[in-house]
Amino acid sequence: MEKKKLINTLLFGVFFCKISFSFAQQNSLPLNREHRLSYEKYLYHTDKKKPFHTSVKPYIASEVYQHVFPDTTYGLEKLTPDNGFKKAINVIGYEDWVAFDESGFVKPIEIQIVDGDTVEVNSISKGYTKRKFYISANPILHFELGKGSNDNKNSYNQRGIEINANIGEKVSIYTAFIESQATFPDYIKRFVQKTRTAPGEGRVRNFKENGFDFSQAIGHVNYAPNKYFNLELGHGKHFIGDGYRSLLLSDNAFVFPYVKFSTQFWKIKYVNIYSELINNVRNETDFTLGFPRKTATFNYLSLAASPWLSIGVFEGIIWRSSTADGKRKFDANFLNPIIGIRALQKGLDVNKIYGFNASINLPKHIVLYGQLMINQFSTDIRSINNRSGMQLGAKYYDAFGVKNLNFLMEYNIVRPYSYQNTIDTVLHYSHYNQALAHPMGAGFDEFVFLANYRYKRFFTELKINGGRSSIDSPTGAFFIDGNVGTDILLSTGNAYFDDKTKIGQGYLNYKVLNSEFRVGYLLNPKINMMLEAKVQLRKYQMSNTIPSAKTADLKLFSIGLNTRLFNHYYDVPINF
Repeated sequence: MEKKKLINTLLFGVFFCKISFSFAQQNSLPLNREHRLSYEKYLYHTDKKKPFHTSVKPYIASEVYQHVFPDTTYGLEKLTPDNGFKKAINVIGYEDWVAFDESGFVKPIEIQIVDGDTVEVNSISKGYTKRKFYISANPILHFELGKGSNDNKNSYNQRGIEINANIGEKVSIYTAFIESQATFPDYIKRFVQKTRTAPGEGRVRNFKENGFDFSQAIGHVNYAPNKYFNLELGHGKHFIGDGYRSLLLSDNAFVFPYVKFSTQFWKIKYVNIYSELINNVRNETDFTLGFPRKTATFNYLSLAASPWLSIGVFEGIIWRSSTADGKRKFDANFLNPIIGIRALQKGLDVNKIYGFNASINLPKHIVLYGQLMINQFSTDIRSINNRSGMQLGAKYYDAFGVKNLNFLMEYNIVRPYSYQNTIDTVLHYSHYNQALAHPMGAGFDEFVFLANYRYKRFFTELKINGGRSSIDSPTGAFFIDGNVGTDILLSTGNAYFDDKTKIGQGYLNYKVLNSEFRVGYLLNPKINMMLEAKVQLRKYQMSNTIPSAKTADLKLFSIGLNTRLFNHYYDVPINF
């Protein structure tokens, strides 16, 4: 059933065609954080008459193009074609690999030497010229091999294709299909075995002795009747916030079907997302019903209050879509698009998440940002009924005047039992057994430091993140705390603590420090294809020792070829 749905989604997208990076493009730009680094700084400093709402991701291309053309920010130049390697780089290293418009095949921009001078041939600012029709196709590849301590191995064999198309100025279509086989380090393998999903992916199937096989189909159709409205029907991910993490809605979990309405006028942007989620992929008890399902509505109201201040209010509601015996269930309140109304309604069978997002733009490309998340509120800060979270962060683009040197520092804290539901484990804030917000779930605090630098095509990244949390265990295990508030798939109805709750509570609490250093060469900036080498160090400090924790620490080296269009969060919580 799952495979058939993925294939149908792909065929649907191919049937309608689709592309990226062309005139008045209505589709979404890649969600990947690195892909945005070269142009995102300009979106924080826009004309006050045309504000840009940076907290709503993925960005819509036509809105970005009002302020900056991403292709112009890479600072790369064509190479003089004096050997075969440079000729190949000029073809595959700048443009869409295959493209067509109303005139037929679009030839790549060529560099030729004419009378001793280097000139461009077939250059007409291709990606941003007005066309009646434009379609392109690009590969999605991830080949990686790694070896680490304690017999840890890492491999990735991913093949895929993305197809983008613009039809006129109002319709854009995107589709992608990706097939993967992978082996993971032990700490990720334990996560997969517990959730039956790979981080950010769907349900896995066993592959050979220690590997997993998984796939996904992504697609959306965008229609913009005018400059105020954008309608998107798709199967993908969303992100609300300005940081590396989001405590409201992130791209951590698997893709899901949705309908998205975006309304923009004056200094306001209002987003409504209606979606269907999978509750628990470990319990497929009836083939005809498939996995247990639920629905969700996400509403976000963003206001560009001034050229230096943006604020937003968020509402996320998880709804039951079936009864305990599998019959379909529908609540008409699900259709209400007005944010905040559900907060006043009583007796709804839902799980409510409310939040606040803000960013402050300072001179020299410095951005301060933060979030506040409230699942349930109590004046007693240590009560189980105080389920909330907070984020504080700062970004520094072109740090100290050095072009393409970027820093990010961030702190996140989420109280125990947040995102859980009081009595109903169907209504937890998750999809495919993964958190819709932060990958560590709840009951943790975390710091993140990121440093990125790129010189022409050479790049490097340093990521250091760490924090505190604890491990839930079912009663009857070697430690019997049960629900200590970190696993959002559980219910607060069986909480082990009900007062004096704190971060790191329980028999087995831990501190984790994760460091990653990457260096590489950017092959194609448009699709973020790169050659890279990575060193990862992961260190745990346990409150109590258990046998399976002896091999938790990790030292890993890997090399690979990667098309980074999507974010992947492999700094998942530990499982034993």
